[in-house]
Amino acid sequence: MKLRKLKTTIIFSLLLSSTIALANSVNLRNLSGEEYYFIQIKIDKVNNARDNRIASIRAKSQLAKYLKKQSESIVVDLKHFSLVEKVYYQDEVIFTFKIKKDDVHILSK
Repeated sequence: MKLRKLKTTIIFSLLLSSTIALANSVNLRNLSGEEYYFIQIKIDKVNNARDNRIASIRAKSQLAKYLKKQSESIVVDLKHFSLVEKVYYQDEVIFTFKIKKDDVHILSK
């Protein structure tokens, strides 16, 4: 009985973590002739002020990780990030930010 419960808990945790992994992503999209990076960040819900502050920093970090394949470093000012959507799940929040591709400066290797 205990083994079955443990197995169910592990499977549930794996499913939950795979859903969460999809939440930390970066996509390049074209809107009205301009290219934008859309960044989704999942964080644990603590309080609104802290969540908002941390989410933008994590979005910048996620974008840097995404662009790391192209360059050694990037320059992005947080003021260029726009919050598109904020979705609450049980004890998590998923933020979606966008930033113009032109506002991201990629330094060559």
